[in-house]
This record gives sequence, C-alpha cells and structure tokens, in this order.
Amino acid sequence: VSVSSFTWCFTLMFAYVFSFLGSANPLTSRKILACAGIFGILLSLGATIGTAALLDLRFLPVDAALPFVAMGISVDEIFVVYGAVTGAVSKRELDAKYVRGMTHAVPTILATTATSFFAFTLGYLYSPVPMISSFCIFASFNVVYNMAVQLTFFAAACYLDEVRLIPT
Repeated sequence: VSVSSFTWCFTLMFAYVFSFLGSANPLTSRKILACAGIFGILLSLGATIGTAALLDLRFLPVDAALPFVAMGISVDEIFVVYGAVTGAVSKRELDAKYVRGMTHAVPTILATTATSFFAFTLGYLYSPVPMISSFCIFASFNVVYNMAVQLTFFAAACYLDEVRLIPT
C-alpha cells in the first residue's frame, strides 16, 4: 500500500463525508462536523498504533491496509451517530432526541464492534499465516478504539453542532 493510494483513499472518503454533511449554506453546513469525524478516524488509528508499539508488536507490510478498513468502519459509525442525534428544533427537544437517539445508536455500534472484534480476534488466534494474524490483531484494536472515539468524541461533536444550529 503506497502513500499515494492512502492519500487518495482518505481524500475520497473525506469528500464523501463532506458531501453528505456539507451544504451550500455556510450557516447550516456541517463541514466542521465532517472534519471531526475524519479526525476521529485518525485518533483511533493513532491509539491502535500506540497500543501495538506498547505491546511491542511488529508492523508488517500488510498492516498498512488497516487505515482503509478503519475508514470503512468509522464512516459507517459516523452516519449512525449523526442520524441518531440530528434534527432537533429546540434545546429541550435536542436533549431528549440525543438520549433517545444514542439509546438506539449505542447498541447498533456495540453489535457491529463486537462481531468485528470477534472475527478479527479469531483471525489472530487461528490463522497460520503470520501476516494475516498481524493484520487481525491490529484490526481488533482498531475496531474497539474506533467505537470509543465515535461514541464519545464524535457523539459530543454532533451534540455541539446541533446546539449551534438551534435558533436562539
């Protein structure tokens, strides 16, 4: 995986998130929220690499594909959280919608994280191929960190962005 393919993939994913969350009206555009979502991906990747370094795991060439997996999983969770907490017209309604929306979003994200974590952990434990085993352990860490980032950092960013949009 070359730096140019990583750059192109990240640029395309960034453009996709921007086009979904952005709008022509600068007052209602959610471009900063899109940046927060992309930053969350980088946070989870950083935590994954930090944990691997702390555990003295070797980084093999196949592990360079991890950012692509992380982007796919993260963008899905970004849209789940975004859809759960947007659209309120007052601060009181926002608080109720946020609680109700996160009540539905958290189990969804937990279920996808648990299944992904389980699959990657099994790949790590039972794969006879060292490169696949290495990729799976990195991916296991990443899905857990990604869930934590999306349910804390990005959910808070969504809430603050909704507060910004509520007329005073």
